[in-house]
Amino acid sequence: MGGAKSVSEGERQQGDAPPVVLIHGFAGGPSMWDDVLPDGWRGPGLRCLGLPGHGAVPPASATHFKDVVAEIAAQVPIRCHLVGYSMGARIALAWALSRPDRVASATLIGVQPGLEDPTERGRRASWDEEQAALIERVGVEGFIDEWEKLPLFASQTSNATARALRRQRETRLAHDVHGLAWAMRHLGVGAMPPLWSALRQCQTPIELLIGENDTKFRAVATRIVATAPRVRQRVVAGAGHNVALEAPAEVRVAIQSLRGR
Repeated sequence: MGGAKSVSEGERQQGDAPPVVLIHGFAGGPSMWDDVLPDGWRGPGLRCLGLPGHGAVPPASATHFKDVVAEIAAQVPIRCHLVGYSMGARIALAWALSRPDRVASATLIGVQPGLEDPTERGRRASWDEEQAALIERVGVEGFIDEWEKLPLFASQTSNATARALRRQRETRLAHDVHGLAWAMRHLGVGAMPPLWSALRQCQTPIELLIGENDTKFRAVATRIVATAPRVRQRVVAGAGHNVALEAPAEVRVAIQSLRGR
């Protein structure tokens, strides 16, 4: 998948700590981590991946969710720490469950492990298709205007800085219609196989970062904690769904804790 950086064995010496791989959410990009990253922490120890269908990264050659995840994971053919937000968190979780030998830990912000009920999953797939069709009908800017009105993001206007909100919108508007519609169809919750059964067997350490006001995903996190054997959660006071945008210092602490592990 062109445009995305990969990590090779040659980029770190034997005995070095696993690199940290950051994965943005839908309609986002690597710039979402700009306010999160510790000062001076760049280079082989860190990778901000671009998701397929976003920015300069074309859609993946695969179309099934698990196969797309495999293509993304192939960019980092060594053991690593994963940090993901929303769609990126779902991909990170699927990556960790499918390749536990290559994932040292997963830090997940606003993650959904999938919908088990076929009827509910079908409804979500229909909604995802409606959103993809909307992108194609009104264009990226028209779609983003509607996307930003979703209740899920309501707390951002009061919690995030004007600079962060401006950068987020610029990133969103830089995408193209085809790529964004592809991502919604193939990486949306409706296309994702439920991962709950695999979670019960997961021995990879998982940390959930959940905004205090993200009611829906707090309920999901509570269930994950009760399901997976090596999971903990941190509720971030005052934040909504996008903790990285609304409380970057909290995510910075989580990333710093991975360094040297």
